[in-house]
Amino acid sequence: MGHDLNGVMSAAEAIATVSASGQIFEVAEVTRNGVTNRVFVNAPKTMAEYFKGARGVETTFIVYGEERWTFAQVMAEADALGAALLA
Repeated sequence: MGHDLNGVMSAAEAIATVSASGQIFEVAEVTRNGVTNRVFVNAPKTMAEYFKGARGVETTFIVYGEERWTFAQVMAEADALGAALLA
């Protein structure tokens, strides 16, 4: 793998490294309904699974002006919205 004179990988090399087989951002080609796309092998299968790790986390997630919302606050608002939509 080549590096520049400072030993830094190019963007293409970095992407190839983190998306290689066995890596967290591993990609594979998947064909569905006759269309082939590159997908993340380790991606969550559902939106609930995607957001599961954010539940109860009190770390700042969104900052807008003077407002600061934690992951837990955003998840609570999303839950309230979901409940309202189902009502």
